[in-house]
Amino acid sequence: MLELRTKVLVESIRKLYRRAAWKNIKRILNKTHAADIAALLEEMDRVERLRIFNLIDSVDIKAEILSYLEGRNQKDLILSIDKTEAQELVSQMESDDAADLLGSLPKDKSQEILDKMERESSEDVADLMRYPEDSAGGLMNTEYFALNQSYTVAQAIEEIQNNSDENLVTFYIYVVDDEEHLVGVLSLKQLILSKPNQVLKSLMETEIISVDLNTDQEEVARIVERYDFLSLPVVNESQKLEGVITVDDVIDVIRAEGADDFLAMGRASDVDDEGFLTSLFSRLSWLLFSFIGGGLCFLLIRLLGYTFDTNQLLTISAMIPLLLSLGATAGGQSATVAVGLINAGKLEINFISHLFLEMCRAVIYAVLFASVFYLLSFHFLPNPTSHLKLSTVMGLQIISSMLLGTIIPYILDMLGYDSTVGTVPIFAVVADILAIILLFTFAV
Repeated sequence: MLELRTKVLVESIRKLYRRAAWKNIKRILNKTHAADIAALLEEMDRVERLRIFNLIDSVDIKAEILSYLEGRNQKDLILSIDKTEAQELVSQMESDDAADLLGSLPKDKSQEILDKMERESSEDVADLMRYPEDSAGGLMNTEYFALNQSYTVAQAIEEIQNNSDENLVTFYIYVVDDEEHLVGVLSLKQLILSKPNQVLKSLMETEIISVDLNTDQEEVARIVERYDFLSLPVVNESQKLEGVITVDDVIDVIRAEGADDFLAMGRASDVDDEGFLTSLFSRLSWLLFSFIGGGLCFLLIRLLGYTFDTNQLLTISAMIPLLLSLGATAGGQSATVAVGLINAGKLEINFISHLFLEMCRAVIYAVLFASVFYLLSFHFLPNPTSHLKLSTVMGLQIISSMLLGTIIPYILDMLGYDSTVGTVPIFAVVADILAIILLFTFAV
C-alpha cells in the first residue's frame, strides 16, 4: 500500500513537471508528508530533485525532508544549494542527523556550514562528529529532556510546556542529580498521571538501562528491540547523561545492518564505502579459500575415479551437480537462519533446541527428495542396485549440509570470528568435499 502511494505520487509529479505546472506541484507538496516527499525525490534525477526541493518554502519541512533522504542524495542536495540556506537547514535538523550529514561532506564544506551556525548548535554537532558513525555516540541526539530529581511534577510539566517549541526528545523524562549524573527515568504518561506536588525522585525508576558512548550500534539495536524502548540514554564514563538514541535511528541501524550482513555473507562490500582495490582484496581471500576447496574436490575425483568403469563414472558425473545444488540450497538456508539468530543474540541460548528442529527438518527433506529420486531413477539408470545407493547419498547430503549450515556459524561465533563473513565460503568448501566423498564411497 505504501509503495503504491509513493508510485502514484511520483507519476503525478512527473506529469506536472513535464508541463511545468509548478503551482500544482507546490499545492501537492504542501499537503504531503516530508517522508513521502523524500521518497519522491529519491526517484528523481539530480536536476528534477533540486527543482522540486526549491518549490518548498518552509525551512523546517526542508530540513525534515533532508533527514529522510538517503546519504548520497542528501549530500548531493546540500551541496547544490547556497551556503546560507544549507546552514539554515542543518541548524533545523536534529543534532544526530546534522552530524551524519556534515560528516559525509568534504571537511572544508562542513566547516563552512558549522562556522555559520549558532555557537551552541555547532558545538553539539561538532561533538557528535567526533564519534564513530556505528557507535552510540554517533547515533545519539543531544536534544533530550532531562530534569533535576528535586523537581515536583507540577514544575516538570511547566518546564515541558515552556520548552514546547524546542526540538526535544520527550518519550521519557530523564532525571539527573545536581552534577548531571543520570539517576532515574520515568515515562511522560507516568508524569502526567502523578499528583502535582510529588517529587520526581519518589516517582522515578532507578534501575536504568543505558549505553556508553562507544557501544556498538548493533548492541544498541538489540537493547531497544529487547525492551521495546522508544529512546535509550547514552552516558559517559562518569554516568553523566550525554544524549539519547531514538527508535527511528535504531530502525535505520537495523536496515543498514541487514544490508551489510547480506553483502558480508558473500564477502562482498559496498562499492560506495570502499575503494576499488580495497574491495578487490577483501573478496580475494575467500575466493582463494574456495579455489583451494574446489581443487581438493578435483583431486578427490581424479584419485577415486580410477577405481570405476566408464558407465559408473558417467553416473557419478551426472549426479555431482544435483548433489552440490541440493546441498548448497538446503545448507545455505540453514546457515542464513543460524546467522540471523546469532546476530539477534538468540542462537547461543537455544542452540540445542534449534539444532534438533533443524535436523528434524533435514530428515523430512532427505526422505522426501530421496524417495522422489528413487522412483525417477528407474527410468534413467539401468542398474537397479544403484537406485537405492544414489537415493541414500542424496538423503545423506541434505542432512549433512543442513547440519554443517547450522553448526559452522555457531562454531565461528564461539571462536570469536564473524559468522556473517565466514559461514558461506567455509560451508561451500566443506559441503562440496563431503558430497564427493559420500558419492564415491557409497553410491556405486
